[in-house]
Amino acid sequence: MNAVKRFICSLKDPDVFFTFLNYIVKIFLNPVIVVFIPIFLQEDVQGYWYTFGSIAALTNYADLGFTAIMTQYVAHECAFLTYDKGKKIFLGSSERIERLASLFRFVIRWVGMILAIASGVIFTIGFVMFSGYTEGVSWKIQWALYVGSTILNFAAEIELAFFEGCNQFAITQKIRTVAGGIYCIVTILLLAAGMGLYALGIPLLVKAGIVYVMLNRKFQKALRQLRTCPLTVEVRWIDEFLPLLGRYAVSWISGYFITQIYNPLTFARFGSIAAGKVGYCLSIIQAVYSVANVWIVLATPRMNMLEEKKDWAGMDRTLKRNLSYSAVTYGMGIMAVFVLGNIPVLESILWMRMLSKTAVLILSTAYLGSMVINALAVYLRAHKREPFMVLSVCSGVISSCITVLLAYTAEIDFIFLGMLLDYVVIVPYGVYLWRKYRRLWHGAKEKI
Repeated sequence: MNAVKRFICSLKDPDVFFTFLNYIVKIFLNPVIVVFIPIFLQEDVQGYWYTFGSIAALTNYADLGFTAIMTQYVAHECAFLTYDKGKKIFLGSSERIERLASLFRFVIRWVGMILAIASGVIFTIGFVMFSGYTEGVSWKIQWALYVGSTILNFAAEIELAFFEGCNQFAITQKIRTVAGGIYCIVTILLLAAGMGLYALGIPLLVKAGIVYVMLNRKFQKALRQLRTCPLTVEVRWIDEFLPLLGRYAVSWISGYFITQIYNPLTFARFGSIAAGKVGYCLSIIQAVYSVANVWIVLATPRMNMLEEKKDWAGMDRTLKRNLSYSAVTYGMGIMAVFVLGNIPVLESILWMRMLSKTAVLILSTAYLGSMVINALAVYLRAHKREPFMVLSVCSGVISSCITVLLAYTAEIDFIFLGMLLDYVVIVPYGVYLWRKYRRLWHGAKEKI
C-alpha cells in the first residue's frame, strides 16, 4: 500500500504530471495516426512510410550519444545552480553560470556543424535506396522534405534536452505537449486529406516551429543570459566530450542496429507490405515503451546531480523507485494493447496490418529487457563514464546477426526473435556489470 501511495503521490509532482500529460496526449493521438495509416495509405506506400522513418533515424549517427552526454554535463553544472522561475534566469556563483553559458555555446556550434553534414548524408542514402524500386510511388520531393524537417526538429529537441538537463521538465514537457499534440493533429488531417507521404514532413516542420517559438518565449531571459554572459575562463568542452563521445557513439550505433534494422531489412527481403506490418508492430510497442520509460527520463538529471553531490544512497533509491514504476507502467500498457486488440472493431483494424500476436509478444518482451538495460546505463553514465560500450557492441552484433539469419530462414512472424534472444543474454550480464561498477565507484557493499 505504501508503494502504491508513493506512486500516486509522485504523479502530483509538476515534472511528472506534465511529462505524463505529454505522453498521454501521444497515447490518444498517435494510435489515431496508426489507425489512419492503413486506412488512407496503400500497402506499398505504408512500407515507404515506415522505411522513411527508419532511414531518417540515422540522425542517431549525427547524435552519436551527444544529446545524452550534454544532458549529463548540464545536470552536473546545474547541481549547484538555481533556476529562478520569477526572474527566469539562473542564479548561483558567477563561475558556475559562466561554465553553463560556455557549455551552451559549445552545444550550439557542435550541433550546427554535425547536422549540416548529416542532412546531406541521410538524404543521399535514402535517395539511393529508394531509387532501386519501381513501384510507382512518388517519393523524391517527400523524402527531401522529410529529411529537412527531421533535421530542424532534431535541433529543436537538442535545445529542449538542454533545459531538461537543468531539471526544467515541467516547462519543457508543456512545450512538448503542445508541439506534439499539434503535430499529431496536423498529421491526421493531412492523411485524411490524401497527402500521403507529405504527411510525414509537413507536420514535423510545424512541430519544430512551435518548439522554437515556445522555447524563446519561456526561456527568453535565460537564453539571453547564456548567449551574452561574458566568459572570463575558456572551457575546452571538446576535450571533455570527445573521450566519452567515442564510447557513447559505439553504444548508439549498436542501438540503431538493434531497433532500426527491421524495416530496411524487411523492405529488402519481403517487400513494402511486409515492412509496413513490421513498422506497425514497432510503432505500437515503442509507444508503450516510451510512456513507461518516462520515469527513467525524469530520473536522469536527478541522478547526475546526486552523483555530483556524491549522494550514492539517493542514486540507489532513485533507480529502484523509477525502474519499478517503469516496469509496472510498461506491463499495464502491454496488457492494454492485447485487451484492446480483442475488441472486434479494433481487432480487424490492428491485426490485419500487423504481424501475429506471437510476434508482438516476442517484441514486447524484448523491449522489457531494453528498459532494464537503459535504466542501469543511465545510472552508470551519471558518473561521466560509459562502461556498457562492449556490452552494447555485443548486443548489436548478436541481435543483428540472428535477425538477418531469421529473415532468410524463418517466417516473418519470428523477425523479432533475435532481439529477444539478445536480451536473454545481455540483461544478466548488464546487471553484473552494474553491480561491479557501483561497488567499485561507490565502495558500496549493501544490496539495493
